[in-house]
Amino acid sequence: MNICKVFKNKPKYLLLITFFYIHVGYCQVVEGMWNSLTSFLQVRDVEFIDDRLYFATEGGILLIDEDEYSVISNIDGLNGVDILSIEKDDYNNLWIGGNSPSGFIQSYDPINYRSLSSFDFQLTSINDIHAQDSITWMLFQDSQDNGLMKFIFNEGWQYRDSYRNFPEQITQINCFLVLDSLIFLGTNDGVYSSHMKNNLKNPSTWQKSIQDLNENISSIDKTVDGLVFTASNGLYEYFIFFNQLVPINLEIDIESAQNIFATGNEYWFSSNEIIYVYENEN
Repeated sequence: MNICKVFKNKPKYLLLITFFYIHVGYCQVVEGMWNSLTSFLQVRDVEFIDDRLYFATEGGILLIDEDEYSVISNIDGLNGVDILSIEKDDYNNLWIGGNSPSGFIQSYDPINYRSLSSFDFQLTSINDIHAQDSITWMLFQDSQDNGLMKFIFNEGWQYRDSYRNFPEQITQINCFLVLDSLIFLGTNDGVYSSHMKNNLKNPSTWQKSIQDLNENISSIDKTVDGLVFTASNGLYEYFIFFNQLVPINLEIDIESAQNIFATGNEYWFSSNEIIYVYENEN
């Protein structure tokens, strides 16, 4: 694995991490280990736990701990290795969502490498996950339909409800975010939101948050002052208090940005097979 860093003499810089090639070579394959030898080049999601990086990939969870990397796979208790989404909960465990056609749901202890609980609702895929306090929300795909699913913790994680009704302008929900008592949806028609105490099964409770934004939103995360999200033509910051939308000037050409992840003053996101880190010093 090669890691390249590009710094510019400017107030902002981009750290470019490129997985040119990850080669796992074995002189001998132990019997029963074949299922663990899978590709993990395509990154779908990223999460931090105690300075360790976890990447959801098509071949399991890629773990980077300082200068060492390893792969968590089915031999470590994963229900599947084609993973679309991951999320850290308040207990420093990972929620894992499967990619199409196997949309499995799993709560996993990444420190002790063990499964905590799992759910199978015969869904197509689990596209996004957000955990907040004792509630975990999931964005699922069920054939051609999108929806949100709610789990609560009560001496263990329990399924509570599902929500499938949205305004007719929304034909696809790509991502979502839980911010305090609000739920934001990244859709084909910009960003929508609703208070979680509303009747979320009523389409009229979902309102467009940024009126002049009609872009397809591919991923979204929270910042100190509001939201950061990826769209078809780049990255944006949205300052909720001022109702202000600000495009981010990356100074390089980016295609199909997605998987935005904000931590401190850094915005991590991916484009094709490249992971970028943008540092905002404002």
